[in-house]
Amino acid sequence: MRRSGSTQTERMLLLASLAWFRNAPRERLVLLAHHARERNVKKGTVLYEPGVASNVMWIIVDGQVRIERNGRRVATAVSGWGIGALEVMANREPSSRAIAEKPTYALCIPTHVLHDLMDDHFEFGLGALRNFARGLLEMTDKLPFDRDFSAGEDPPDWEVGEPPFDFVQRLALVRRGELIRDASFESVARIARSLTTTTYAPGEIVWRRGEPSGRVMTVVSGAITAIPAHDRWRAKSGPFGTFGALPSFAGLPTYLEVTAVEPTVIMSNETESLIDVLEDDGDLMRHLLQTLGGRYLDVQDAVAAAQEGDLRPATAA
Repeated sequence: MRRSGSTQTERMLLLASLAWFRNAPRERLVLLAHHARERNVKKGTVLYEPGVASNVMWIIVDGQVRIERNGRRVATAVSGWGIGALEVMANREPSSRAIAEKPTYALCIPTHVLHDLMDDHFEFGLGALRNFARGLLEMTDKLPFDRDFSAGEDPPDWEVGEPPFDFVQRLALVRRGELIRDASFESVARIARSLTTTTYAPGEIVWRRGEPSGRVMTVVSGAITAIPAHDRWRAKSGPFGTFGALPSFAGLPTYLEVTAVEPTVIMSNETESLIDVLEDDGDLMRHLLQTLGGRYLDVQDAVAAAQEGDLRPATAA
């Protein structure tokens, strides 16, 4: 096992090699390296566990750590992995247990340093958002059952009406979104102004597999089906189900064939315009990261319950 005594430059180069910190400015990497604490962990040591709040992210430099939920291994963290960051971003106590399976040398970064970095440098938060989106895409694809994008959405207590929607109607529609409803009025107004609305006939293709994503879409009325290439599961959505956010924020093409099954109205927003809003609204960015981090943890639990074997978490480099 590697021993402690690394230089700040060595710690900075290690952090720069991780996906989490690839977009961090050099001066922030210097700060992270300064705050990172070296830990030599004995075999059998518990790094974190459910019910006990964690205030650090662990970077595994050398060694091996078992991640388990309910006694079942869900991941094996090795050199170059960052663990515990999802819980930090989601503002949750750990839902898993991390145990050193070998003598392990690691770096610990305090939670407040990560939050300060996100507040001061949008590029870091955007990089974390892209990592969350890619990880969620990979994880959700492993769920072996159909899903409903509009599950849990209650119909509005007002008549939606037909497009074109005026500005007040757009504001109300934007406020329906889970990720947007707590945003500032200015941010909601900017999103509402940039919305486009399209009506699709039954059987009309909304999105073809492999097309550039770049849009976050919400069903206003009607219904759609969404089918991935492997066809191991299918998705559907009624009013106020949202789709396209994950591939768009991840910068990947759409992986679903989306088709209208009845006359359907869909409103959409260009991802770049949403990113512009996030850059100016730090509270909304933090809320988005917290929500996606929590969603990733929930999906990871669901996958672990649905199948045996090791699963590679999004916190990996």
